[in-house]
Amino acid sequence: MINSILKRYTDLVLLHNICKPNPLDWNYWKEWEEEYKPINNIQDCWYKNISDSIILKELEETIKKSPTSKETGPHGISNEML
Repeated sequence: MINSILKRYTDLVLLHNICKPNPLDWNYWKEWEEEYKPINNIQDCWYKNISDSIILKELEETIKKSPTSKETGPHGISNEML
């Protein structure tokens, strides 16, 4: 009701109007085929500790090694502030 009083209207957006068919073009496959092959030189041991908790000492060492005088990230926190 408030939208009609303020004369605010929304257009109906239908998914089939946004998502158009994107057929495969197999002419490009030979060009990209190598990129999609499994990588054989990746070792399982590289990911062995990936789920381990981060310890405070490790975090502090990483922060100390971070470069200074760099642009802040989206939160506006610089490495100097850490």
